[in-house]
Parts: sequence; C-alpha cells; structure tokens
Amino acid sequence: SSIQHLELIWHGTEYKWLNINVDIVPAVHCTSTDCIQKIDSVRQCLINKHGVLFVPKWSDELIDQPTEAGLCKMCFSFSEHELFDVMPAALKQAYMLAKILTSLCPVIEGIEIGRCITSYMLKTCTFLEFKEMDDFDGMLNSIIHKRFDYDIEPFKHVELSPSTKIIFWTKRIFQRLEDSINAWKIDEFLQPGCNLLYHAMYKE
Repeated sequence: SSIQHLELIWHGTEYKWLNINVDIVPAVHCTSTDCIQKIDSVRQCLINKHGVLFVPKWSDELIDQPTEAGLCKMCFSFSEHELFDVMPAALKQAYMLAKILTSLCPVIEGIEIGRCITSYMLKTCTFLEFKEMDDFDGMLNSIIHKRFDYDIEPFKHVELSPSTKIIFWTKRIFQRLEDSINAWKIDEFLQPGCNLLYHAMYKE
C-alpha cells in the first residue's frame, strides 16, 4: 500500500551503519467514527479521541483477479501509539523480543515465518494480553483526556524489566498467537470481528 519505499543508512553517535527502511503511505484522517463498528466504552473513547486513518489497500493479493480500483483499510496508529505508551514495560519489551525472534527464525519446520506471521499479528496478540490485565481500563482511562504528544517515542528510554517477566509475556504472546492460528481467527484489537487471518483462509 506504499507509494514510495526509501532505504536509508544512519550513521550517528549511537548507531553505526544502521539500515532503515521507510514506506511512504498516503492516508486520509477521518475524525468521525460513525463509519466504524462500536466496541466497549474504554476502547471506543480511545478511537473517538484519535479518529481513524484510511490508507490504500489494493486487493490483487486477496482476490486472484486484477482490479483497477483499490480498496482502503483502516489504520489506528495514533491509538496504538498511546496503547504502547501506557502499556507496562515488561509486556512492551516482550513484544519487541517476539519481533526479534521471528526475524531471527525465518524458517521453522520448512515454513517461512514471514509469509504467515506478521508483526501486526504479534502486535494484536500483545494488545489482547494487555486487555486481560486487571487494571487495563484504569490505565486506558488515564490517557483518554490527556493531550496526545506526537513526539513521544513509547519504546525509547524504557528501563529494562526483569528477564523473567519479559520471557513470561513473550511466551504468552506466542501462545495466544498459536491458539489463534489453530482457531483461524485473530480479531483486530480495535475492530473486533475483523479477522486478520481471513486472507490466509482465502488462500488456503
């Protein structure tokens, strides 16, 4: 869905020759949320605060026929940014570790992991684990009326959590992912009912 792909090399005081891939994607910001499915009040308040981005999603990869018109998909990047910002550090770092593990293990038992597990699936499973925490509603309510700072980087300068906690949550993320794949269903966190594995079922 990107219109331009940039490959950069960063050379600075902390990182030397760091390869950075950047996708430039056009998006339309819609502040009205009447067009999307209503969910529980806490998550709905977060969506109402940020609205939704519509980005192009061409359908050739989903439907085995060429099409001149493109489709759009909903993107909740602002809401997701704040979810990570308020998320406990151990779970946040477990998500980072899960992404690293999937990139270091490109093939498992003859299956190309990159073709069946996306970082968005890992992110969704992480959010679902977050939602199961007893104080999830309280943590989310703390940011509903707080001014959103676009300059905050939720993954930067976070003190490393005890390894046992990170490993615990990493296992939980992968277990949820495995259970979801076996059930052929991973619900979009902010739009329950939108199955992230639908395209996989179509291809199968």
